[in-house]
Amino acid sequence: MGERLGVDEVDRLWRRFEHTAFRFETLPAYRIENERALVAEFLAGEPNRLSFVPRDHERSAQINTMIGQGRQVSRVRVLHEPPSGYERWQLLSGQIAPGERFRWISYDRALSVGLPVEAGDWWLFDSCRLVRLRFTPYGAPLGGELVGDPAVVVQHAAWRDLAMHVGLPRSSWVPGRPAAPR
Repeated sequence: MGERLGVDEVDRLWRRFEHTAFRFETLPAYRIENERALVAEFLAGEPNRLSFVPRDHERSAQINTMIGQGRQVSRVRVLHEPPSGYERWQLLSGQIAPGERFRWISYDRALSVGLPVEAGDWWLFDSCRLVRLRFTPYGAPLGGELVGDPAVVVQHAAWRDLAMHVGLPRSSWVPGRPAAPR
């Protein structure tokens, strides 16, 4: 078992990485307080403000600054079949920062290529600091666990590379179509 980290400690690691930050997302939905109203509007079919929530405007600006400093932020989102309402909202609402290297992969495809979808979400910072994320059963963030075992970190770096290789760009997702070629 690694060192337990609170939500703020995970965020500090995210802000202070030197070269690369990679996130692997597996949950069908996240319970982020400042997103709740927008997701509810979207799911109700109401006219939706398809834009970043305030926290994400800040995050987008941070990512732009990081990219300007030569740092790289990337993410792979596992999509369920059919995609959950939250997943559809995430892809259609602009919850991806300009400059962020974003890919998605269907849950079945991720399993078929050997990605650890059942193990949950994680961050890999600078290919050497792995944080396995923790959530409530409803997807609210609880923090994470900093993993120190070098073999586990190297395995996650290999999974990151595989996920980025087989993942598809956001622009290739079409609502109502299967999430990836089988």
